[in-house]
Amino acid sequence: MKKLILIILFLGVAKIHAQYPIVSDSIKKAGIYRTFEEFRDNNPSIVIDFKVISEVSKYGSIGDRSTIRIYRVDFPSKMSENIGNVFGFCDGKNAYIVCNTPTLLNYLSFFKVDHIDTYCVFECAYESILVTNPLFRTGGFKILSLYNGDFLNLNKKNLKKIIKDNIELSARFDKELNQNDVLKKYLLEYLEK
Repeated sequence: MKKLILIILFLGVAKIHAQYPIVSDSIKKAGIYRTFEEFRDNNPSIVIDFKVISEVSKYGSIGDRSTIRIYRVDFPSKMSENIGNVFGFCDGKNAYIVCNTPTLLNYLSFFKVDHIDTYCVFECAYESILVTNPLFRTGGFKILSLYNGDFLNLNKKNLKKIIKDNIELSARFDKELNQNDVLKKYLLEYLEK
């Protein structure tokens, strides 16, 4: 009986730990996040007026071009020099992040977070480690883990690791014929439970 009580208490603490402010707060605070922790804690350290600019950008190699919506922060460039490294920003409704921690500049691309949970999902275009030419950017969905701040590609291998504790969902995913087409669907279904 004591073991059962300890297990229940442990699971309760684990569930509470998984409720990060960016997930549980009903209001997302507007501002600029310098770090992953500021994003996770819904606590931007820089609260200034800025305008969000949205545009469509192309990526991919010649003959295999795709488009993606990117977002930028618009405010005086002199101000961006004083801000330094950033993780993302929030306009009070939506959160936008980058896949690394670059210096904030007016031309820096941010990507809108589609779903915020213990694993956040967003589509982005990113440069290869070896090639920094925009013509060779790769695109796809990424996952941000609120547990540790790691970025993962949303692919079959990573999805299977995440959903492995849900036996029914894992079995259903294994039977899918076109698994690459339903990765986001299965991740969102897992997060809803």
